[in-house]
Amino acid sequence: MDALSATHTQLTDLLTAATSRPTSDGLFVRRGAKPQDAEQFGTLSLRLLSPNLEAIDALKVKHEAPSRSALCATALRAYLAER
Repeated sequence: MDALSATHTQLTDLLTAATSRPTSDGLFVRRGAKPQDAEQFGTLSLRLLSPNLEAIDALKVKHEAPSRSALCATALRAYLAER
């Protein structure tokens, strides 16, 4: 939540830079690889208060993030890079 709070004003730009847009060759849809795709990711389960989950969902919609996970990972990556 600290990462989201610290980066919420930049999330649209951060997501644009971190999210590869699908392209089509006319037959297949492909997603271009981004540098962070090579990183190893783990799964983390969280228990959040419902107002906090609603706030994350609102940020997801506002910034057109592909998923909550993408939103949180992007915010956390930027937050940790500044530290």
